[in-house]
Amino acid sequence: MTDEKRPEPASETTERRHPLRWIVLVPGLLALILVLLVAGILLALRSETGTTWVIQQVPGLSVQSGRGSLLGNWQARHLHWQGYGITLDLVAPRIDWSPSCLLQKQVCLDTLHADRITVTTAPSDSDQGLQQVCSCQHSIYPSRSAWPMSSWGRSS
Repeated sequence: MTDEKRPEPASETTERRHPLRWIVLVPGLLALILVLLVAGILLALRSETGTTWVIQQVPGLSVQSGRGSLLGNWQARHLHWQGYGITLDLVAPRIDWSPSCLLQKQVCLDTLHADRITVTTAPSDSDQGLQQVCSCQHSIYPSRSAWPMSSWGRSS
């Protein structure tokens, strides 16, 4: 007849899975998903399309002819932002900044160049009308400048 070998029944140790496997597997999968998500965001920000999408998500910000990447050099024909009682207009801005400073709750500009910068504040209780704080032409800030984000929105 035939030499048929029947499979041996599995022992209890092979049938039961070790419970520590799930303790290692679940955090490992979560870490992998997080790494892939961060990598996807960074890749999107390196592209002009991703940069355009992020800029469109900022309330009060409008940009004309934006080019470049938010993770490097970026420029536009015109930038207008209004919020927290401040209006900011930049004509032909070119910005090079360090996103790593956001981890320290600061905005660090390595280079800011614009043909014209206008900052206007809304009137306070004692003021009448808008107050133009600064209007500069051909402003260049070639060295790193950092502003703490914790002071944003506070009046001085």
